[in-house]
Amino acid sequence: MNQPRVCIVATFPNPRLVNNRLFPHLGPTEAARLQDALTRHALAIGAALAQKRPVEVELRGCDATPAGLQGRYRQRGVSYASQGEGELGERLSRAADDAGDRPVLFVLARSMALTADLLDRALAALSIHPVVLMPTSDGSPCLIGVRNVGARFFAGFRGESAGSVSQLQASAREMGLSVAMLDPLGEIASNDAVNSRVAADKPADYHPSRLALTGATGSLGGHFLEMVLDELPQTHVTALVRTSSDTFRAPSFQFLISKYASRLTLIDADLRSARLSPLERRQLVEADGGLWHFAASTNLHAASADANQRIRDINEGGTYGILDTLAASDRPGPFYYVSTAYVCGRRTGAIYEHELKHDCGFRNTYEESKNTAEIRVREALDAGLNGMVFRPSLVVADQPGNGPAHITELLMSACKSAAERHIRLTLRIPPQAAINAVHDDWTTRALLSLAPFSAARRTYHLTARKDVTMVSFAKAASSIFEGLDLCLATTDAPIGPSMADRLADRMLTPFRPYCDARAKFDRRNLELDAPHLADEADVDPMALLLQRTKRELGAKIA
Repeated sequence: MNQPRVCIVATFPNPRLVNNRLFPHLGPTEAARLQDALTRHALAIGAALAQKRPVEVELRGCDATPAGLQGRYRQRGVSYASQGEGELGERLSRAADDAGDRPVLFVLARSMALTADLLDRALAALSIHPVVLMPTSDGSPCLIGVRNVGARFFAGFRGESAGSVSQLQASAREMGLSVAMLDPLGEIASNDAVNSRVAADKPADYHPSRLALTGATGSLGGHFLEMVLDELPQTHVTALVRTSSDTFRAPSFQFLISKYASRLTLIDADLRSARLSPLERRQLVEADGGLWHFAASTNLHAASADANQRIRDINEGGTYGILDTLAASDRPGPFYYVSTAYVCGRRTGAIYEHELKHDCGFRNTYEESKNTAEIRVREALDAGLNGMVFRPSLVVADQPGNGPAHITELLMSACKSAAERHIRLTLRIPPQAAINAVHDDWTTRALLSLAPFSAARRTYHLTARKDVTMVSFAKAASSIFEGLDLCLATTDAPIGPSMADRLADRMLTPFRPYCDARAKFDRRNLELDAPHLADEADVDPMALLLQRTKRELGAKIA
């Protein structure tokens, strides 16, 4: 007999599409989480079966491409395919045809009671009978085994109603096929069951004894470092820094390292440096809490070839140095790579977390270099390195500083200046402009909450569901600064005459290409693995920043 195929038939866990008949007591989000757990359980027992006997394991998903399935359920030895269109019978018939002459055992991921031993028994029965059926407690199928039965066997089969396994029995009788009926299994269909199942599947909370990071003096990396030191008191941090940099010498960073000196190890180098000792390399890449790679050039408006090459050296070369060091270790910790949602470049429409390579072009060298580096990271993860990729959109901060994270603070300064001088401030950015933005507090909590899932090697869009509009920014600013005359204009309008106009225009220049972006970031992995955080991301970060900076900017509230 040809090597059998175990075909796991599953719906991608989309709350809008999961079959709630199977889980009538659950809401859409809980049902999606349970479907996710059922699929992972089916993959686990498929892998266990493959350790016992030669089988092919295939995951066939509905509402997902093969790449999308792999992005969520990455597992060695598994092939991925789409179910295609049509009723369940049509989709199963196509899958059976694709298998050729080999027996196929369809696992409809509906029961946590399935085990590798039960799959083994079903395959043993399939060597004798052309049809093997195992129903769930309501009579819908959980296992369907077929061997050279032809398309007629599945004709008209929908498989979604209680008792539908009897339709397959009738079809077998009409075709003169013998059927092996296995004992029925139960289903999970309660809130308590889903909560206990998800809790059992969730990795332990993230409380490492040691972690390492790059980019500790940057905006997001520095915020992450501060939160770790504040909220994980047992964790020691090794930080790769450049002590000659202005950000390292900044009073705020100096205060942080003096406050937590006993829990910080600082290494003055980069990972491509020959000056790193073997001990320092181990401290960086073998920490149980992993190596967090925040270091990046976020220059969105490089004007020279040298400046663009500098971006590539940092964003690509620095990442390659880390990956080479991890590859040289015989016990590397997880690798947490902080990328950007805008590796999608100029693509429009839905952008899925598993998608990366494309030929739509990029707005700047920053995007292109982060995309190139992430491709190498994904190759390392696919080769077995534990870790994950995080793709935040524009991360805004409410602390003093420069760079993209502080765009709102800088615009607030321009608004304050215009209001105090009773002059009109013209922002050359159209009213309909919008940009996807999240706050650094939320982003950092998302990083720490998702860190335990490193073994799954997934990618997460850390993005808001709704973009922030310039109209909402203008309204918020006008409500804070008494007498502010703020005008939004098209990009071809003349720059206003004041210093505040020129300052604001210069700050907005690198962001204008993003304000007409038409990308919609899908967040399925985030919503499944951290649903509470996914909901919280919809807080308007611009309004939050404005609220927090009233006192610091001395605003007169209207």
